[in-house]
Amino acid sequence: MKTPRQQIIKKYTRAFLQSYKSQLQPVDLEPLSHFAYFLKHHQTLAFFAHNAISQHEKKVALYIKAFSHRAPQARPEFIEAIQQLITILADHGRLSLLSGIIDLIVLRFFGVIGYQHATITTAIATTEAQQKDIVESFKILTGKKIDAKFEVDPELIAGMRIISQDYLWDSTLAQKIKALAHYKG
Repeated sequence: MKTPRQQIIKKYTRAFLQSYKSQLQPVDLEPLSHFAYFLKHHQTLAFFAHNAISQHEKKVALYIKAFSHRAPQARPEFIEAIQQLITILADHGRLSLLSGIIDLIVLRFFGVIGYQHATITTAIATTEAQQKDIVESFKILTGKKIDAKFEVDPELIAGMRIISQDYLWDSTLAQKIKALAHYKG
């Protein structure tokens, strides 16, 4: 049985997706995920949202600023949609639901369309053909279309790390050395 809070989150999520689903794109997942993580791990912001003394405009501005800092390369249409969601929630005294709503948006929209966003980090630059092979292998593993972002981090020494909303796969030499050091500890 769903709690009243879960029911309200579901209603706001449904309304948001009805209004903005046609505008959402797979590239929007990363900034939304970063913002959701931020909301869950920064209790000061949550306290501020619940504080009745705090001015409405300041709450809205703080949340919008927090989102903008987590999503500097987000599409303008997407930023506007999230700003409107924040404003609506603040107008109704429901900013505390934002994290749950964002989690449900990610689950419903990005899960339904079958995308898996992945950050793939390698120790050295990969060719386009190698990237295509990696994405195809990850697609087979997940059964979803892959929206991949490739990065290079020489500190990995060798190997590759894949991080997505459902998977963490680290086959880097740096990780193996760290594990060995911990084991020998």
